[in-house]
Amino acid sequence: MRRLLSVIALGLACISAPALGAGFGTLPPDRFPPAGFSDVPWQDPGGWTTIDVSTQGITPGSSTVAQDLQQLLDAIVTPTVVYLPAGNYTLTQGLSIKSNTILRGAGADATRLLLAGSAGPIQMIGGWDWVTTPVTADLPAGSNVIPVADASKLVVGDLIRVEQDLAVWAADWGKRSQGQHVLITAINGNDLTVDMPLALPYTAAGNPEVVRPELVRNSGIEKLALERTEANGENTVYIRGGYNVFVRSVESYKAAKYHIDVTESRQVIIRGNYVHHAWDYGGGGYGVLLEGKSTRCLVTDNVFETLRHHVAYHTGANHNVVSYNLDVDIGNPDNDSESDVNGHGHYPNHNLFEGNAAWWFYTDDTWGASGPENTLFRNLARGQQGSWHHGEGITVEGNSDRQNLIGNELVDGAALVLGTDVDDTFSEGNVVGGVPKWSSLPSDTTLPASLYLDCRPSFWPESEPWPPYGPDVTSHGKLPAEIRYASGSPVANEDATSAGGCGGQAGAAGVGGGSSGAGGGSSTGGANSGGAAGNGASGAAGSAGTNASKSGAPSENSGCGCSAPPRRSPPALASAAVLLALALGRRRRHGRKRGSALNRQ
Repeated sequence: MRRLLSVIALGLACISAPALGAGFGTLPPDRFPPAGFSDVPWQDPGGWTTIDVSTQGITPGSSTVAQDLQQLLDAIVTPTVVYLPAGNYTLTQGLSIKSNTILRGAGADATRLLLAGSAGPIQMIGGWDWVTTPVTADLPAGSNVIPVADASKLVVGDLIRVEQDLAVWAADWGKRSQGQHVLITAINGNDLTVDMPLALPYTAAGNPEVVRPELVRNSGIEKLALERTEANGENTVYIRGGYNVFVRSVESYKAAKYHIDVTESRQVIIRGNYVHHAWDYGGGGYGVLLEGKSTRCLVTDNVFETLRHHVAYHTGANHNVVSYNLDVDIGNPDNDSESDVNGHGHYPNHNLFEGNAAWWFYTDDTWGASGPENTLFRNLARGQQGSWHHGEGITVEGNSDRQNLIGNELVDGAALVLGTDVDDTFSEGNVVGGVPKWSSLPSDTTLPASLYLDCRPSFWPESEPWPPYGPDVTSHGKLPAEIRYASGSPVANEDATSAGGCGGQAGAAGVGGGSSGAGGGSSTGGANSGGAAGNGASGAAGSAGTNASKSGAPSENSGCGCSAPPRRSPPALASAAVLLALALGRRRRHGRKRGSALNRQ
């Protein structure tokens, strides 16, 4: 009976945690997007069939692997896992993965795809059958009803993009960088009701319109290694027009441009990967790039090593979560240290960076300002090690106003630096030199454990305290990515149809991929992990258990709960032993210091 009561109490603890959007502790809610920040679980459509490529005559060593594999991928009509047994497969051309297709290996240490010669990327891209219609009225921030000129070609459940010109842009290719991907939940005449309020205003001066892209959905790449064998200027993985797609449990080695490029997408999950090294550290050498107004994507629990930027975001990327990643080192062998987490301009806005162990978080002015309310929360910053911006752990400049810097730990002498051209920065509870620094808030301010989770993520070991960093943390936990890296096995070993996006799966999306369909889930989804699957737009509350759904959440957030309430271990020294072992100060000076005068805190 005691055990039963304990289980019930644990489940209720997760269910009764503050709902997203209200879970800001005593932080002012107007500093965050109206929709809040959201977890992004994989939505399993179910009904998977597995094809072992060896049964189709596709074997390691074949000179026609790429052509034969693409022919197999093109023939898929129902949800299919294309399984590649262990071995090295040389691809002389890229691969295109369409909807309802998972490319799965036998593990990143067993199945390796070698992108050779002029081979393009492994890509998941939508088509060009787009519907476009003008927005017919100004929309203030917070709007979730969008009047358009003609809604006749749109249906409930469609994913659309609201977009307009920026007021100021640095390059023509970035002019139309304000936008947000939303799902239609209702249509009344030519008025579209959408699933999340708009975070920015839209006015006639920006020529706003609604675009319905042709999507690739319910697809992914997992449990294999990707290696580009020469510098040909291509990405390794390219995702455009993706919805409910993922890259997980993958090693990506030696990108020619970007390892993983995500653009014009929503609900892309990048999780449990080891992303490292590049052929080009000038304009390339990025780990993950979030761009093209991509919305509500999740980059979590990854290991990044020896790259120009580990995670970069620009051109209107919004409402994305980058969390609990380990950045092993900063910079690259060819030049001075670069920023490992980089806001690169053209107005990315309302993104959350939480619980990452990094060196230098830099919001720069390369392509103009970043938009408002990008939030750094409970991160660890060790400081730039090269001569350029030396010692800076968090830097905001380039007219990037209204950024949030909350509860971060800057260690080893790292500084928090704000440009004099930056206004309305919300900097509270950041630990600099071992001392929490508060400004407008009292020193007894309560920070939530997370800004997007109700309790610890399912991949977090029970032995490690969570959250790992912050002014109220006395026992610093090791990131799961840090534990894997130290063990010599940096890639997580999980797959979407058995593990789910957050330890269990939400139900499949409804008609058009929207929130109108029932959640349901599959036998491998959230329900069998202890939490009830979501129920369409209603987001029915989950049952008590280790993966309880969130009450009132939309279906894309249902079934993805947490494994336990936050708890603490006895006090211990901060853990980042992996980072301390790295060689520092070996970079050459690169570039010149840009932007305004700086205030060092």
